[in-house]
Amino acid sequence: MRDSGPVCAACGQPVDPAGFVCLGCGSALQTPGSPPLPPGVASAPPVGATAAPAAPPAAPSALPPPAWDVRTLGHTDSATVRTPLPPLPPLPPAPAAASPSLAAEPPADDPSDAEDRTVVIARRPRAEWALRLASGERVPVDGVLLLGRRPDPAAAPAGARTVAIDDPARTVSRTHLVVEPRPGDGLLLRDLSSANGIVLLGADGSSAEIEPGGEARVAEACTLVLGAVEIGVEPC
Repeated sequence: MRDSGPVCAACGQPVDPAGFVCLGCGSALQTPGSPPLPPGVASAPPVGATAAPAAPPAAPSALPPPAWDVRTLGHTDSATVRTPLPPLPPLPPAPAAASPSLAAEPPADDPSDAEDRTVVIARRPRAEWALRLASGERVPVDGVLLLGRRPDPAAAPAGARTVAIDDPARTVSRTHLVVEPRPGDGLLLRDLSSANGIVLLGADGSSAEIEPGGEARVAEACTLVLGAVEIGVEPC
């Protein structure tokens, strides 16, 4: 059996490995100076032969759609990229409503209130003694008293309370007597230069006279005689 050698690529006939032209079809086997073809290798195709078209390249795999939207604005190539933002932190809880204060703020001063303010009066101390008038009226001695038919406040200390004595015979002076309480020590009687003075009658029947303009202290129940009018002194 004959060993297979190089063949012509154009006609398939065996060729001389050292030759340059196929003796069967005249096609060039190799360029001058190139090494002899190895056994079983086809010679280059003749000049002007059309090579078989190459297979088209494989189509690239489809790309995934982008994660952002492209919008054409007018005739400009503009793109709006939507980047996801991180979630916002939770809002802090609303502060608790402050409870109203128990002590309400005083209202603003009204100019008209200046003429309508309440006058605070001085509290009188608790009376330890009282005077019993001829009419039966009981007058507590809780402060300085000014007695007479028509007592004049100007004749007594400031703050004295006037007590009118009913005396149709007019034996009691218009401003006759001042009675001042002495806490824990009875009463101080002071005659205001009356016309008939003052007579003290004790519970035991004793008597003492206070001259006009004079004074005396009493610490027991007794009776005051002013002219023809009697006034009892009794503890409360």
